[in-house]
Amino acid sequence: ADAALLGECWVGAGKGRNPVVMLTFGTGVGGSVMNGGKIYRGVDGEHPEIGLMPIFPDMPADYSGVNGSLESLASGSGIAAQGKTFGFKDAASIFEANNLQQPDAVRIVQNAIRAAGIAGWTVAHTFVPECILLGGGLMDYHFEAYASSIRSHLDQANLIRKQSISVLKAALGNQAGVFGAASLWM
Repeated sequence: ADAALLGECWVGAGKGRNPVVMLTFGTGVGGSVMNGGKIYRGVDGEHPEIGLMPIFPDMPADYSGVNGSLESLASGSGIAAQGKTFGFKDAASIFEANNLQQPDAVRIVQNAIRAAGIAGWTVAHTFVPECILLGGGLMDYHFEAYASSIRSHLDQANLIRKQSISVLKAALGNQAGVFGAASLWM
């Protein structure tokens, strides 16, 4: 997510915006934060593990031991893992069944979208960004659902200037990381 955010802030949807949070929803969930032209780093140079943010702590633990993490709920692999119990083969089949109002699929997709909204609300309150960029493979087909959930959750915010926070689709797609790497050499 760091390289993708660098690319998006160099020539993509984040250009000219500051600070920027990027959430990537694909096989997993990645996250990155840029402020003042620099990628945020924590102690010892660590970057935030936004995908491990606990969203629904009453749900089972994921591979990392976190109960109800954003990644286990809203990533492609997390959605697929939830669907295996109900006989779905992958995340795409769950989204298709959701469109047909199959109850198990609807519940899984609603939880994924709600989890994204809660995560968006949380990063908005934590970093107070000018914009939240959404990228990753799931955004190719499900951007509006995820973005609408984040916007809806932001509408409930009371302590930040929510009207100043844009929720945008990353513009560079799978090439964002390539542009980000190139930006380091320019």
